[in-house]
Amino acid sequence: MKVEYKGYFFIIISDTIVRRLGRLISLGDNAMAITVFPFIFVRRITRPNKELIRHETIHIRQQLELLLVGAIMLYLYEFLYAKFVKKLDARQVYYYSAMEQEAHRNARNEQYLKTRKPLTVLKYIFNKKQLRRGPNDELIQEEY
Repeated sequence: MKVEYKGYFFIIISDTIVRRLGRLISLGDNAMAITVFPFIFVRRITRPNKELIRHETIHIRQQLELLLVGAIMLYLYEFLYAKFVKKLDARQVYYYSAMEQEAHRNARNEQYLKTRKPLTVLKYIFNKKQLRRGPNDELIQEEY
């Protein structure tokens, strides 16, 4: 396990922690990174790149703004709604969350964290896109 301090959060590189947390929150063994303020847990084989760290840093900001408890409640509500009301598959349930929508749709924008306004995550509650990854890891967005 390796730990790095990055200003207001820590990056912890550990395959075991990411796998266990991934199973706990229904991402399974495929999770590459998981954020629980003030920690970003990253798998060793992932080699944290700028896009992944930016994605997880967006989650850090969301959790700070929603005081962590609000972020957990929003995630649980959207998870249950997507799974039991919309009846989406496991991958689409993950992408349905407003927090994941914001993070995935802005992770490649290098200026996003500098220009992001507080509580921006709330606009993604009503602006959902169906997200998936293409063959070259590009993000494909479609209307629901």
